Amino acid sequence: MYNKQVMDHFLRPRNVGTIDDAAQGSGRNDDCGDTVVLSLRVVEGVIEEARFASKGCAGAIACSSATTELLTGSTLENFRSITAEELAEYLGGLPDAKMGCAAMATDAARAAIEQALNE
Repeated sequence: MYNKQVMDHFLRPRNVGTIDDAAQGSGRNDDCGDTVVLSLRVVEGVIEEARFASKGCAGAIACSSATTELLTGSTLENFRSITAEELAEYLGGLPDAKMGCAAMATDAARAAIEQALNE
């Protein structure tokens, strides 16, 4: 069902946790109830650190982990318009039934970025 890259992010998730006093955004997969909170530490418009806390399936964990990889080192503006399809492509593909996990993670990322831009 999942490719090796998705399974790697699920079994060895990157950047798990939260960052105190950081911009945060949350997302929810309404299809199954999975949730994620993304925290961003931003220095001069660059995302220096991204972490996630998620409750959900393998797809939710993998998408959240991959999102933190994509965010770290990116400028706020460059990642502002990330889509679920772009995240799925980065992961080498997702089953159609798990695209809600990608949408959840990218929604949380965009929310955190908007909060950081408004601070």
